[in-house]
Amino acid sequence: MDYKEKFSQRAKAYLNRIPDDEVIKIWSTDIAGYFTELRQKIGNVKDASYQCNASTSRSYIKMGGVELRFQTNTDNTSGEKNTISVVKFENDESLELDLLAVRNGELYSTKTNETFRINTIDNYLNEVFKELLSL
Repeated sequence: MDYKEKFSQRAKAYLNRIPDDEVIKIWSTDIAGYFTELRQKIGNVKDASYQCNASTSRSYIKMGGVELRFQTNTDNTSGEKNTISVVKFENDESLELDLLAVRNGELYSTKTNETFRINTIDNYLNEVFKELLSL
């Protein structure tokens, strides 16, 4: 492969890349969709403390005093611009379970160093609510 071919291939890849903020926006929408489906499957319940929210900025489920939250960080105030924090809240304490960040146009887990997939949310739900729901 001559230099002109190599250069044009690399330039094309560079010019067609998806910016980090777009990758975060796409994944925030997908995560919100997951939580919307979860809320629909749970339906109406008697426990007034139950909450399930689905939005591109913050999606979460809260029950039994435990919460799993996906927080989109798009500004510089958090120090983690263009990331998604995965946090467990319990007894007024927070525990960061993971930080999802963009690398080479894909969302990946900084905890496991693996590419994030939407079904990975199942693992976080299990980790947070396993004991409460006897999963």
